[in-house]
Amino acid sequence: MKWVLAKNITSKEHGMEQLVAMGDPFGRMVVFNSKAEAEEFVNQAIVEGALEHDEEPTLIIPETEML
Repeated sequence: MKWVLAKNITSKEHGMEQLVAMGDPFGRMVVFNSKAEAEEFVNQAIVEGALEHDEEPTLIIPETEML
């Protein structure tokens, strides 16, 4: 199973929450081969400051949930 990073965000346009996949600078979904690999990436990105540890956590979900 492949895993992707996602976040629940509130649309400024509609005021509704929606689930969005996190992508690379080129707009492609970041895909991981295991959930453990994705968790390690998220933790390292938080330590390095690339991801914020905020109220809306970064979700790790099966890729099929985003298709």
